[in-house]
Amino acid sequence: MENRNIKPAISCFIRYLVTTLITFFIYLSVTVIMVGFFTENVGYTVYSVENGTTTELYRYFYSDGEDVLYSTYESQGLQLTKVMTRSALEGTPKIFTNGITQAAGLIILYAFIHSVVWRLGDVDANLNATGNLKLDKFRGLKIGLIANIPTVLSYIILLLSKFNILTGSWYAVYRFMNFAFFSFINLIFGQNTSSVQGASAINVILGAIILIFIPLICHICYVLGYKRVTFFERLVYKKK
Repeated sequence: MENRNIKPAISCFIRYLVTTLITFFIYLSVTVIMVGFFTENVGYTVYSVENGTTTELYRYFYSDGEDVLYSTYESQGLQLTKVMTRSALEGTPKIFTNGITQAAGLIILYAFIHSVVWRLGDVDANLNATGNLKLDKFRGLKIGLIANIPTVLSYIILLLSKFNILTGSWYAVYRFMNFAFFSFINLIFGQNTSSVQGASAINVILGAIILIFIPLICHICYVLGYKRVTFFERLVYKKK
């Protein structure tokens, strides 16, 4: 492991964590919009509030008919409050939410890593041209592999948890830490999976697919850097 690769690798990993947080908030924002436009109230949950303590009493759905329990509890002098229940987000709106979240995550991750690794490729190309450095065309890949170590560890822990070598389910940690790949994870494990024990062994093994992205993006950015190519320039060149 070359010392000169450690600092940019740490920088890439920090940007990966920032990407995860940004992607998470994008998902929340898009979900709120989609839920507001494409779902409806289907019932409510009734709570009693007494001495600052809130207790769930029952759940009611409009399809159940008349709500007779509410008046019964109300006649007992209880202070009641309702929290509306919305229908599930399904179909095209759900696909759009997952798609826009995943696209945003990948674009932001690429942009963040590009800002670090492309510049290194450009600098190394200059040093190589002046005879001050032997160009290592796989430096970007090496940086990506180092930056990917925490993500690999999170996957190993998930794997050990699945096969009961470690106690507890680490799926929530794995999913949040890798939220930049939100839709890929949902596609592999299932949208409603809440525990690694609920996923098949094959799905858990397929979860390793997301481990290729950081090294791959770092490698691509470094190659583009030492070739002094950007996507914008490539598009302009092709247009001409």
